[in-house]
Amino acid sequence: STPLPSPPSPLMETEPILGHVPKTKIEARSYFRRSFILYERSESIAQQLCLVERDVLLAVQWEELVHCRWTKMNINMDGRQDGKNEDAHFTDKPQKSSRFDSSLHHGVQDAIQRFNMVCQWVASEIVRAPNLEVRVRTIEKFIRIAEKCRMYSNFATLIQVLLGLQAPAVSRLHKTWSKVRNSELKILDELSSFTSPTKNWKHMRDSMTTVAEEYGMSSTDIQIEMPGTSTIRGFPLSSRGRVKIPFGGCIPFLGIYLSDLVFNSEQPAYIESPWEKTDTNRIYRLLTRSNNQKDISPLLKQPLVNFSKHRVTAMIIKRVLTFQNLARRYPFELNPDLYSRCNEFECLTPDVVKALSHVTERHKD
Repeated sequence: STPLPSPPSPLMETEPILGHVPKTKIEARSYFRRSFILYERSESIAQQLCLVERDVLLAVQWEELVHCRWTKMNINMDGRQDGKNEDAHFTDKPQKSSRFDSSLHHGVQDAIQRFNMVCQWVASEIVRAPNLEVRVRTIEKFIRIAEKCRMYSNFATLIQVLLGLQAPAVSRLHKTWSKVRNSELKILDELSSFTSPTKNWKHMRDSMTTVAEEYGMSSTDIQIEMPGTSTIRGFPLSSRGRVKIPFGGCIPFLGIYLSDLVFNSEQPAYIESPWEKTDTNRIYRLLTRSNNQKDISPLLKQPLVNFSKHRVTAMIIKRVLTFQNLARRYPFELNPDLYSRCNEFECLTPDVVKALSHVTERHKD
């Protein structure tokens, strides 16, 4: 898509009233604005989003994953830890996200907050469009950004954008959706099918597994393949040499692996000794010629370590570490200004987003 002229410097005509949920178009006018994504190329935004998600993923420490530490804490957007959850993600006034500090070892919690924030940001940008035409263009732009994210194997942002597009405050805008081009709707349907959670996220899992297994240990350098060295079923694949470009990078949908870790953590750390349930007892007595239970070593009756549980944990964490290595491979050049815009979103609260949606299109849901 061709970039538009530079956006106006003020993001809003006037500052919205703190804590005020608009009920009329006049009250909502202070929230209206054109999103910056309309003034940038889709591929440029998608590339910077890859770099942002890369930094978020690299802040995740493997120690956090071992004991599912993120399930035992609640971190506010400013990094403080407490035991309450009082709209920690959003406030009534548009807020900027906090910097992700890996030294706090809250990498997983930061990744979860980032995920929720992007979903809310997508919905915010759509309902803040000042008119129908801009709203349609904003939706189409997000669809193209999602398509680029899939092309760049950025599964995290792909899911985030699609969930934002599927938010109730956005999906109810029937008049707006009726103006979206069929070509864009077709792309959205394909992406939605690909990211469907049915069968335990089968399509997403298969794609991420393929990337990890095929490219996780591949070379990061450009390689020259000599003629006749590549074969299929014993026959030369090509009589000419070719240049093999290294795989560009990948950002996983971390939520799938976090769910797997939580499920696996609920398995028992120890399992009951099979001493009384199998023929082990009888065989031991025959070998030791002892029928006295007191002569049996108490070690044989102790619970056994559930190595299967720890093996699954190790496999999942190893997979996440593989994705961290893949995330480092993105060759995109950093654009400081656009990176900052993609990292520090201004989000509205769910109540304000819902109110703007109803002000924009009033009808019976």
